[in-house]
Amino acid sequence: MGSAAEAEAYAAYVRRTRGCGVMDSGATKGCVSANAFNTIQRDRINLLVALSKHFPVFSMGRCEQNIAPPPDDVGRLGDFEQQQEMKSNYMFYFALENGVQCPHYMTEKIFDALTRGSIPIYIGWDGFDDYIPSKDAVIDLRDYASIDQLAAKLAQIASSESEYLSLIHI
Repeated sequence: MGSAAEAEAYAAYVRRTRGCGVMDSGATKGCVSANAFNTIQRDRINLLVALSKHFPVFSMGRCEQNIAPPPDDVGRLGDFEQQQEMKSNYMFYFALENGVQCPHYMTEKIFDALTRGSIPIYIGWDGFDDYIPSKDAVIDLRDYASIDQLAAKLAQIASSESEYLSLIHI
């Protein structure tokens, strides 16, 4: 079971991602102010760390790297097909948007995961589900009240081949 601090950090992250960032002056401008963006970035890392206490997380990126990239990893600037091939070995993919609530803002993260058979763990613009085959093919962080609930759902999918296949074949 997650600690009270983990639960509050998770709830704070989900709350912060629901609306546009607030500038220091208190006026809303744009979607995410520099301060809000930095807070969200830290929260994303904290979320990964908290989740890793309940479910295996393999982080090959520069932040919170807990596993070395495979020797044949082409990296972010390498060939797209090679990147997809390497990432297809993972059932889930942490696909959190940087511009979390910018209207109509979606990057390749969710689509890349879906096309390679990974289930995106996603948070971003609320209207994203209008652009994907089915919301059921995505783990939307806003649907889980805690790290414990999220980890339980991931474990349920990971332990049931039929459930996993039903999600990626939607």
